[in-house]
Amino acid sequence: MNEIPEIHREQPDRLPIAAIVVVAILVITGIGLVGFALFAGQQDNENRAISGTVSAVLAFTSTPTDTRLPTNTLPPSNTPKPTDTPAPTQTPAPIKASDTPRPTSTRTRTSAPAATRVVPTDTPAPPTATPKPAGGARGISGIFSLCAGKTQYAAKIERICFREFIRNNTDTTITYKFFGVKYTNTESGAVKLHNSWMGDLKIGPNCTGPTDVCGGAWEDGIPNIDTPGTYTLEMLIQYTDGTFESLGSPITITVVNYTP
Repeated sequence: MNEIPEIHREQPDRLPIAAIVVVAILVITGIGLVGFALFAGQQDNENRAISGTVSAVLAFTSTPTDTRLPTNTLPPSNTPKPTDTPAPTQTPAPIKASDTPRPTSTRTRTSAPAATRVVPTDTPAPPTATPKPAGGARGISGIFSLCAGKTQYAAKIERICFREFIRNNTDTTITYKFFGVKYTNTESGAVKLHNSWMGDLKIGPNCTGPTDVCGGAWEDGIPNIDTPGTYTLEMLIQYTDGTFESLGSPITITVVNYTP
């Protein structure tokens, strides 16, 4: 009987486990060395940078400098701005005697003075004696005077103001019916009357008028006189029986044309 031969299979080549472990250890060791080398290099660079910075700071601070204490600085003053200096002008050359023109005679025409228009003014009358009471045929005397003392008035526009004063020198009451002023144009003889008081009038014994019975003096006036000329003014009283009597002294005035 034939024996069947025993077949032996050859085991494939396998790496030993110990070799694998060694390789792994070597790889890990290599990685660690590389990382350590990189870390050590970075630390060395940082240390160098820090050492350089410290050296620079020490070098700067070790050098002494002259430091001055701050002083009180005055505020700036208002300095005037420079002004524009005018440029020097050229001095004119002296004039020669031959260049000087000869003086010529100049004739001027003198115009005749223009006619001056005369405007009536408040010309005071020449000083006269204070008017005295006049009249008295029936016991009444009077004083007649102008308000402003002027004797010239403008025709048609100017008022002639006057004062009237009478006195009863008796111990009885005297009655009358008209009291005013008569003004007469001395050239033409025209006569006009200005009425100051009219009616049943009377003045008491030893009283003054013509205001009321014993009210004293009265101021009145002619509004204006139309016709230029010379006028005589008289103060008149008319008694109850119709008799006229002039009291006080007559006054002469002049009325002139006036064109503004």
